[in-house]
Amino acid sequence: MNDSKLNFKRKDLYRMKGLIVKYKDKVCKASVPLGGALLTADVTWHSGAYWSVGGLKMPEEVHFIWNSGMLEVGDVIEVEVAEFDEASMPVADEKHSSLMKKMSERVEDYSKDLEFYYRLKKVLEDENLI
Repeated sequence: MNDSKLNFKRKDLYRMKGLIVKYKDKVCKASVPLGGALLTADVTWHSGAYWSVGGLKMPEEVHFIWNSGMLEVGDVIEVEVAEFDEASMPVADEKHSSLMKKMSERVEDYSKDLEFYYRLKKVLEDENLI
């Protein structure tokens, strides 16, 4: 990861507001300067349980992740809302993309799949297989 993308130390008068997250043997301070942090947990019957702590740097639209993983029954995540001068370095970063863009790309993929389906269907009909 390129450390020059984001300075996680604040030198000005304001301290960062963020989250101190403790999970098993890992502790991280999550915050984006002039931004914040987000903790999510997704627990479903079909996919199990997943959690993540991250943040979004604007206007660059870079999404940072400090910690994440699968959860098991009985797992404990401790969260403290805090102010601090320095956040932990994230373990991953990626360019944020909008849901509309992703949906647009999916529609194009589905259109190609549908076109392929109709071509195959025509071949099978021409051969009197359906």
